[in-house]
Amino acid sequence: MKPYFKPGDWNVICDRCGRRRKASQCVMEWDNLFVCQTPCFETRHPQDFVTGKIDHQNVPINRKEQPYKFVS
Repeated sequence: MKPYFKPGDWNVICDRCGRRRKASQCVMEWDNLFVCQTPCFETRHPQDFVTGKIDHQNVPINRKEQPYKFVS
């Protein structure tokens, strides 16, 4: 990209591809990378927001072990 003047804008370098762009053509990603909008931008994967579900594996009635009755 050939440098040119645009009022209120500045030159930046894309953190992913290394190309020189204007700041208005770049966006900040979720992992704090300043990247191009079109070829380099990636949204966060939906699996990053999945949380585990608690699985209670307790028995409803809990008793002590009984002594053996039929042992001589």
